[in-house]
Amino acid sequence: MFLNNELIKKEYKKTTTKIVLGIVLLTAALLLLLMGTLKVSNARRNMLHLNDVIVTEADNKENQIAYLDMVGFFQFATYGDDHGYYIAYDDDFFYLIGFPDKDFDYFAQKFDTQESVRVYGYTKKIPEEAKPYAIDTLNEELEQEDFVSYSTFDDIFGDVMLEVKRDNSVLGLGAFLELSLVELLFAVFAAIGGTTLLAVGLADRKSFNLSEIDNELLGSEIESPDTMIDEKLKLMLTDRHLISYNGKIDVIPYEDICWAYTTKHSTNGIADYDFLNICQNNGKRLICGNGRTLGKKHREATTQSHQQILTLISEKNPEAMIGYDKEKVDAYSRLLKQIKGK
Repeated sequence: MFLNNELIKKEYKKTTTKIVLGIVLLTAALLLLLMGTLKVSNARRNMLHLNDVIVTEADNKENQIAYLDMVGFFQFATYGDDHGYYIAYDDDFFYLIGFPDKDFDYFAQKFDTQESVRVYGYTKKIPEEAKPYAIDTLNEELEQEDFVSYSTFDDIFGDVMLEVKRDNSVLGLGAFLELSLVELLFAVFAAIGGTTLLAVGLADRKSFNLSEIDNELLGSEIESPDTMIDEKLKLMLTDRHLISYNGKIDVIPYEDICWAYTTKHSTNGIADYDFLNICQNNGKRLICGNGRTLGKKHREATTQSHQQILTLISEKNPEAMIGYDKEKVDAYSRLLKQIKGK
């Protein structure tokens, strides 16, 4: 790192900020996963029979893991093209359950070897539109026209139903998607963001770790009164090198530059900044010298600074191509083909 230059020391500190933010985000991701895990664990540990959920006085009975030991079930309505509503029953009560049509055989086959089948799922409010179908179907099944009505509906079925899932969806990782989807999504985003920031921060910090010889040489060049320093563009042009210190350090000898030109950047059709493209003889390209162009004052200042830099590069390396046109594009393309051939 350039310990003898305050501008570069200030830029070096930004790598620490990236690394710290990356660690914070990764820690947040772990905490979110832990919260989701605890949420699911508590739900499983406190799992109740569906009837116990129904009779409880809790204000919120939805989105709880519950189970039901049913003796049988039959369909009374459909939802969409692939979901069914069923009346399930045990030795004492009737309940409403629902599950996708594709899972019908999965649950039905359990009765081949068991007199009662335990199913798991998540509680949810009984849809109003399903109630008349449940009433008509149960009355018809029992051949009792007034066995259940709107006024006695809650007494027969309760106020919540069980959205039945395959066992592994409740007892396995599937419970995360049902109960902790929000925590899981935020954890993924935090993990991606944290990993990116940490990787970028470490890579940027590594760029500052020059050898002792380069550090001493470049340090003396920077201190020269002839060095051109543009703090807005975060560029230093010494006697022998172009140095970009925008978040990381890039050092390019003038003799390695084969082409330099400016490019305009626009956001939603509005030109907001220009930047420099520094193409090297080895085929690498550095984008640097970002300068604001939104507003006449900023545009003129950035244009003037870029022109001064391009002029200086041309003076230090007369063989470098300056500016953008088709002839230079073709020349650089030929260079890249030669590099690729080697």
